[in-house]
Amino acid sequence: MLSVSQTPFLNNNPFPGINELKEEMANFLISFDNFVKGSKKRIDQDREKFKTALRSDKENLEKLKGQCAHFEKKKEEMHQQLEKEEKEFKQAEDSLQALIKRGQILEELVAGHQSKVLELRENFKRITEFITQRERRKMQKYQKALPILDLFEKGLGLYIESLDSGFLRFRYTMIDPKNKDRDFWFIVDTSTGIVTEIFPKVMLSERQIVFDTTLVPLLRSEFVNLVRSESK
Repeated sequence: MLSVSQTPFLNNNPFPGINELKEEMANFLISFDNFVKGSKKRIDQDREKFKTALRSDKENLEKLKGQCAHFEKKKEEMHQQLEKEEKEFKQAEDSLQALIKRGQILEELVAGHQSKVLELRENFKRITEFITQRERRKMQKYQKALPILDLFEKGLGLYIESLDSGFLRFRYTMIDPKNKDRDFWFIVDTSTGIVTEIFPKVMLSERQIVFDTTLVPLLRSEFVNLVRSESK
């Protein structure tokens, strides 16, 4: 900046009032210098503030970029999670539909099973009634046969015993009048009527002779005599 001393044409000037002008110029120059210095200082301060604000803005921008990247990542993760949940929901919905269809099939099977159960109950009821009637008829026949069986046992000493697989054993206790405790029995196959075993042992060739010529006529005559005596 220029000062008053650097303006020689103003020194030793014979014009009146020049000193006041010089003083005012000096004050102006001082004020101007102060203004320039103050403006420069303010400009420097403003520059520093701007730089500080710019750095802060850059930092904030970087933070915003980081946050945006984070949000984008979260958005992608949420999108993937949403797709996964939609897929799981679709699978669950398909499973539910399959269960509903299976439930309908089971209901149909249960309805069919219940129908079969009712049918089986009816069949069982008919079978039970048939068995009951058959047992009743057998009991009636047995009760009718009781007097004859009683006559066989008490009068003739002939006992009829049921064996397994359709065999009957006829046990005759009066085969020997001298020894009434002596046992004689034979087993008959009810499906064929064949005598399969005799005690005491008899030769196979002699079985027919024993039954046709000895035992059967003896039992017949004793039975007739017993019936006659019972009827008197």
